[in-house]
Parts: sequence; structure tokens; C-alpha cells
Amino acid sequence: MKITETKIRNFRNLDGMNLKLNPKMNFLVGGNGYGKTNFLELLNNILNRKTFRETDFKEINSPIEVDFSLKLEDSEIGIFEDLFCPTDKNIININASMNFEDEKIQYTNTDTNQDIFWKNLDYINYINYGSMRNPSDELSFYKNRGVGKFLNFMVERVVDNKSPEDIIQNDSMDEIVDELNSHFEKIKIFSDLGIKTAIETDIVDLVRRSLTMIDLNEFNISNSGDGTQYSIVILLSLIDYLLKITKLNNSKYFVDENGEKTIFLILGLDEPETHLNPYKQRYLIKYIKNILCNREIQFSSLISDIFGIDKICGQGIIITHSPNILNDDYKSLIRFYQENKQTKSISGSSLNLDDTIEKQLRLTFPFVKEAFFSKAVMIVEGSSEYGSIPVFAKNENIDLDKKGICIVSAGGADGIPNISKLLNNFSIKNIGIMDKDKGHIKDKNADLKLYITDFDDFEDEIFECVEISKIINFIKNDYTGRNKKIKNLKNDINKLELFPTIMSNDKDTICENILNHCEDIEKNDLKEPFIKFISGKNKNIKFSREISLSIEKTPDFYSRMLSKVERLSDE
Repeated sequence: MKITETKIRNFRNLDGMNLKLNPKMNFLVGGNGYGKTNFLELLNNILNRKTFRETDFKEINSPIEVDFSLKLEDSEIGIFEDLFCPTDKNIININASMNFEDEKIQYTNTDTNQDIFWKNLDYINYINYGSMRNPSDELSFYKNRGVGKFLNFMVERVVDNKSPEDIIQNDSMDEIVDELNSHFEKIKIFSDLGIKTAIETDIVDLVRRSLTMIDLNEFNISNSGDGTQYSIVILLSLIDYLLKITKLNNSKYFVDENGEKTIFLILGLDEPETHLNPYKQRYLIKYIKNILCNREIQFSSLISDIFGIDKICGQGIIITHSPNILNDDYKSLIRFYQENKQTKSISGSSLNLDDTIEKQLRLTFPFVKEAFFSKAVMIVEGSSEYGSIPVFAKNENIDLDKKGICIVSAGGADGIPNISKLLNNFSIKNIGIMDKDKGHIKDKNADLKLYITDFDDFEDEIFECVEISKIINFIKNDYTGRNKKIKNLKNDINKLELFPTIMSNDKDTICENILNHCEDIEKNDLKEPFIKFISGKNKNIKFSREISLSIEKTPDFYSRMLSKVERLSDE
């Protein structure tokens, strides 16, 4: 059972929002305060609590209404009897409605207007995990709080039918008890009241208080990092939910023709990346995804041993502020944003892009992920611009981070339009900049905000904006590349015969010779060898940043483009 679509009315700031969901994984992205957590709480209200609070109503004189569609697996057909979509027997469309004065939500089938009973909705297994939990309060075998209930259950299961003698060496304990009592009996009130030490007879309680969890370094888990604790609690929360429904009944399982028990889950997670480094973030999400897709063999073995469940079939709905955990698939993204002070959303699963664009995006999407968290994006051709523009922004007193501006390298001018179209589909403001000789690409995509350089390319923009002496001083003082490039520059300048031949191969001597004569000749006479030096194999992020830092000036074209993208981020 998967949620495929929701239409929301009068719930907090999500009024008027329609979301389409991916059947496997969904990542809710966007700025803070746009309603992502509200969406998970909405699902928890209609699928678990079956009521709304006073603060959930945007307008108290109107009902909260949520139309949502569920896609059922073949084995689930019949849960809602004959209430299914007329065009697809695997789909049921449900309206959840509640007035301010009501105590509970009313559910009806939107196709027939017939009531749906709560017992039918109990088949929907929605697990809601928030980021505000305190793992240290739960990761204990004896506190019986949160996932501690599952840990308690495991102790009971393991020590079942065992006697104290099976676990405790009584001879050793008797000696300890006798010695303690020999001291305590000297306290008169102890002896008068008959108070003394004895061996605990509640074996389960004894074992609970004797156990703890440790990490690889054998430190108590409570002293481990928050990231480790949060990861463990997320996974144990899933198992704890299975424990709860097992204790209630078995009606939430579905048995196929082979006798295998399957449980269908919808897992809502709020910022599971909290306190984790990027590698741990990716690892955790891949692990959760594999669990929901029934690809974690050992986890499947665990729930089979404990609960008799053979398979999990699940859907993930994950709020994140980290590009590290996003799938390399834009169809798994749901972006929340604001327009005219109203929260809106766009679902990747509702987009259908051209096959050519799809293919190109599969290659570049890993480099575009950060853009989904930004306010505005500047798409550039390659590494030179990608390395230099942050330097230019600093020159212009534009804080890219404060403004929420993301720089994306398209890996070539041909990729810029496709990335721009993807961002437009998600209502992410963007501009694309490319070299002047790529003007034909701009002409073919007149509907996009594409701009071409004033001069031929990035290197030409750099050359034209500063005195030749600045570039020479950069080579002399800051250039850390190959000496061969310096020799090639010398040879190319010697061929021009603009001043006496430079004989030395020493970098400083070459630069001094050029500096001594550059004021006597036209700057453009040296353009070809210097453009050749700046471009070619020297082109990379490191080199472009070095030369941009050295010239201490922003080319006019890039200054204008930064102003444009800054204005977009402020809109």
C-alpha cells in the first residue's frame, strides 16, 4: 500500500497544496519553515491519530479536508471491500474531513461518497519518526521508553523459561550477600525491621539492569556521538512498530499463495541525517531503502525470527536539508517553496521530461542536487567558471551562502539548457551563462534565461578586464602549475618578435623580461599567447581560483550576471 497523491485544504500552511508521491522513496526538500514537517504530521493525523488539533485549522470556520489516493498491491485488494477507483481496481481514493467542533476525522470514498470505517484504515501502517526525540532516553534495556520497549521485549524473549540459577552463579553471589549483610546488620534499624540484602528473584529485571549497549570502541552507547544514537533509534523504531502491531493482532499482515507473510509500511522520517557525516548519511538512507525494498537479507531474517514476517514492502517519505542523501533521480524529489507568501510544492514524479534531457540529467544530476536547497542558481559551462565565480562574488560583496545562491557546473555548454529546464520545472530560479561562441545554443532556447559572454570566452573576459602586468605578476608569484607551460608561453612570445628574444627558462626571469617591455607594446599583441596559457590544460578549478584571486577584479560580464542572480534570490 503506497500513497500516490494528496490534496490538502485548510491544514496549517499547506492549504491548497497537491502532492504526488513516488511509490518507493520521496525526499522533501526546500527552505526552512515551508511546511515539510507539517506534511508528515498531517499524514500522522489522518493515518494514526485520526483527529486534528485546534492549531491545525488554518480557518476554524472551515473543515480540514485531505483527499488522498492509495495504491494497493494485489494481495491488499478487498481491504476496502468494493470501494475502489472505477478505472483502476488497485487504487482507492479517500476523503478525510473534520470540522473544528468534531472530535474525530470522518473518512469517505471520494468516488462513491460511502463511509470508510476506521478498522479498514488500520491496515495502513504509517510510522512517523521526528527529529526531536532524545535517543539517550530510549537506548536502554530497562527504561521501557520508546524503542526501549523493544529492547525489553528482546530480554524477556531470550531469558524466557530460564531460572535465576541458569544465569547467576549463586555461590559467588551468596558470599557477596553474606558480607553485605554482616555490615548492614550493625545498623540497628536494619536489624529491628529485618531489612537485609537478597538476590533479585525477578530474573528479567535483573538481566535488564545488567545489560548495556557498547560501540566498536567498547564505550557505552550513551557516550557515543548523537549521530550513532539517532541512527540506531531510527531503525529500532521501525522494529518497535512491528512489535506493537504483533501484540495487537495479525490482521495487518498479508499472506500470499506461498504462505509468506508481507507487511506494507509507509515510513516518514524528519531529517535522518542529523549529526551524521556525509558518508554515514548516504549509508543510512541506502540501508533504509533496502529494508523498505526487502533487500536487506539479515534484517529480513531478524523480523522473520521474531515476528514471523517474511517480507516488508515499504514507501519512504523523508524530509532532508542535506544533498548527500538524495537519490540520483529527480523523480524522487518533492520541493517545497513559497510564492506570493503561499507555500507550494512540485513533485518530480509528476514531471515527464524529454528522453534526451533525461539521459543527460542522469549524468549531471549528482552535481545539481545542492540546487534544490537554494533560492537561485547560476549554471556555468565548466570548472573555470565554477572556481572563479565565488571569488568574483566576494569581490562584489555578494555572500552566496547568505543569499542562497548555488553555482552548478554543467560540464559543457550543451548541458546548460537541460539543467535550466529541470530547475524551471521545480520552480527554482536560475540563469545560465556560456561562451560567446555558443550563441546558437542560446538562440535555440529563447524561453530560458541564458546569457553569453561579452568576449569570446571566460579566458578572454579575464584577459580584457586587467592590465597585462597583473597576469604576469600572477604567473611570477602565484602560478603553481607545470614549468612546461611557462616555457611554451616564452616560446610563443618570442615568435611574435615584439622585443628581444628571451633565452632563459627560469620563470622569474621570463616574467621580468615581459614586464620590462609590456608597456611599450599594445596589450592585444600579447593576447594570443596569454589566452593560450590561461586556457588549455591549465583550465581547472584550482587554476581559475588562483588567477581570479590574483587579478582582484571581476570582469564586467560576470559582475552583471552576479547582480542578476542576486536579484533572483531576493525575489
